[in-house]
Amino acid sequence: KGQNTGTTRLFSWMLLSPDEWGFCMNTNQPKPPRSHYDHVTKMLVLNMDHYCPWMFNTVGYFNYRYFCNFLFFVFVGMLYG
Repeated sequence: KGQNTGTTRLFSWMLLSPDEWGFCMNTNQPKPPRSHYDHVTKMLVLNMDHYCPWMFNTVGYFNYRYFCNFLFFVFVGMLYG
């Protein structure tokens, strides 16, 4: 009861072996599945959505939540104003 089993949520792309990955010619690195090369930041971005000029960053897997929060607060600010 109340113990953390330490299980991690796995996605299908996490189960792919390294030989199923691609290769990025721009960075000369192995390219994970669902990643794309961003020409603005010159790096591979996992699950890249787009480059956001207002956040000065590429929206991807690790910061999508922060981008949604940004949109929410901009919306609330516009309603308030």
